[in-house]
Amino acid sequence: MSIAVIGAGKWGQGLHFAFSQKQTCLITSPHTKDLPNFVSIDEALECEYLVFALSAQGIAAWLKEHFKNKGQKILLASKGIDTASCRFLDEIFLDFVDKRNFCVLSGPSFAAEVMQGLPCALCVSGFERALCEEFVLMNISKDRYSDMVKPASKNSRWAVNLLKAFVIGGGICVIGQALTSLYAYLGADEKNAATWCSVTLIAASVLLTALGLYEKIAKHAGAGTLVPITGFANSVAAPAVEFKTEGYVLGVGAKIFSIAGPVILYGTAAGVVYGLIYWIFK
Repeated sequence: MSIAVIGAGKWGQGLHFAFSQKQTCLITSPHTKDLPNFVSIDEALECEYLVFALSAQGIAAWLKEHFKNKGQKILLASKGIDTASCRFLDEIFLDFVDKRNFCVLSGPSFAAEVMQGLPCALCVSGFERALCEEFVLMNISKDRYSDMVKPASKNSRWAVNLLKAFVIGGGICVIGQALTSLYAYLGADEKNAATWCSVTLIAASVLLTALGLYEKIAKHAGAGTLVPITGFANSVAAPAVEFKTEGYVLGVGAKIFSIAGPVILYGTAAGVVYGLIYWIFK
């Protein structure tokens, strides 16, 4: 049995890591990368099993240029819609492969968590149940899953984590107060000083998220990084960065509020309800 991942972005590398746990898994992409078991596209296409993790907007053109149907068994792990044709990716693939050799990976997941070996729940669906089970079992066994869950679910050092969250979260608040005082010293009134402080903290959070530094800070600070302004800015920016490869409309535009959206929706709705209650009983 041979398997290859087509696409070496963050998600492709995460899948390559997962499928490499039980067997040798190859990986390729349109651009050469310095990765373990990286091979040419032609060599990867000779494998019996193929996992596609290419950008949604480039898949149709890639298939037309490179793919040759040799009866390979396909797992589609890319997400999105082809904006040029307004077709779902599975519809595009079924123009090139037999539906009995095709299945789709779906569900909430983050490449960084997969590459850390953290448990996650995904769904493999297709026309042939047996093929879906083949992809699942070559990735992880029930015993292996149990072995991964135990260390990931071990009791946390709550006292240390509490202290870290308090110190780092408090430090962010101290920085905020220092910025407010600085802007007031430079001539801004109290209201404008607070506004400029918020703008500065939001910009800094987005920049740190884009550089991959906010996640590293959060690993140590935990809930301390959920300080409303910085935490909310990170929750908006992180999905946009993660799904940039899907394009600016269906990637950045569609995913930017995937985490923050419910906060905005229910926060606004709650504000309306509380405002009405206050207006009625004031």
